[in-house]
Amino acid sequence: MTNESRAGERIPMPSKVQQLLSEPSLWMRSESWEPTIVVSTRVRLARNLAGWPFPHALPSEKSCELEKIISQILAQVHISQNSLHALSMEALTDNEKRILVEKHLMSPEFAEGDRPRTLFLSRDHRVAIMVNEEDHIRIQILEGAGDYLDAWRLASDIDDQIEDKAPLAFHKKFGYLTACPTNVGTGLRLSVMLHLPGLGILGQVREVIGALAQMGVAVRGLYGEKSQFYGNLYQISNQITLGKSEEDTMGHLDAMTQKVVEKEIQARSHLAQEGRLILEDQVWRARGTLKNARLLSADEAFKTLSLDRLGMDMDILPKSDVSYLETLVNCLPGTLQDRMAKEDEIGREAEMKIAEEKIGETELEKTALEVARAAYLRRTFGGG
Repeated sequence: MTNESRAGERIPMPSKVQQLLSEPSLWMRSESWEPTIVVSTRVRLARNLAGWPFPHALPSEKSCELEKIISQILAQVHISQNSLHALSMEALTDNEKRILVEKHLMSPEFAEGDRPRTLFLSRDHRVAIMVNEEDHIRIQILEGAGDYLDAWRLASDIDDQIEDKAPLAFHKKFGYLTACPTNVGTGLRLSVMLHLPGLGILGQVREVIGALAQMGVAVRGLYGEKSQFYGNLYQISNQITLGKSEEDTMGHLDAMTQKVVEKEIQARSHLAQEGRLILEDQVWRARGTLKNARLLSADEAFKTLSLDRLGMDMDILPKSDVSYLETLVNCLPGTLQDRMAKEDEIGREAEMKIAEEKIGETELEKTALEVARAAYLRRTFGGG
């Protein structure tokens, strides 16, 4: 038996889906004692089959035909020590789609689309390939806080295997052709997620974002374009794909990342020297909230987790074996609802608290999530 597995393993719905979604995401599992400035990296390649219109121009029956062709191609792709599972969007519940978006395994647009779509996902959530998103194929590799060279090599290998089996839309002058002109060329999007609480506290984030924009780097929120900047988390990515090699793109983004990391380190040093007492008060209050709060909105949880993580990074708070990113994602609505259904204690606590109050129907789900979120964080941080 070799250490390679075939992609495209079809799984029965829904039990296997739940099992796959509950698997730990490898990219979230950074070690707790490492300073958390660069928290994750992502490599994404946009590809289209030659001779086919882009997805937005395909009628429904042709979209279905294309999806089947690409699925057959991906079923022949080999990835080392892993396997890909095919998840048809038509067979998933709304909450299962929400969880996949919350874990960065597919885009919100892919979840909301109306054309036939399939996600190919590895069990460790490192590899995710969207079929029939904005482009015919979106290859995505997610890594923890490290460089993206290994991720790029894996994405490139998958890309080569696909191209061996079907010609891709390519122009000798312009490179790979994509639905959006901004992806033409290499079709490569590199993203780095950064945790910048020091710059946030000092009010210097806007200045840094402005400087990055002038250097050809896009800055977005946790869930990409048009998303909000929750919990001092920012995604930076390359803007140019035409006329630059993959190596040039990686080198440029790496240099920009290092500049931002240096700015964050300087901000933390300034806080330690000039406002240590105030900072200590903020991070200890955050730890107290996580251990004792009875109601927490997602925004409050993100801000509090960010301060708590800053306190650990700066050796103010006791170290915890809690994964920062995993805890944060577990506080989001889809993942939290799934946890409520699986963990009776959290679900019962939410129901009991709500039963004690007179709450209108429009506020019922929101309150239940805030109760469950606080209960989950108290358990996670060993509170009462």
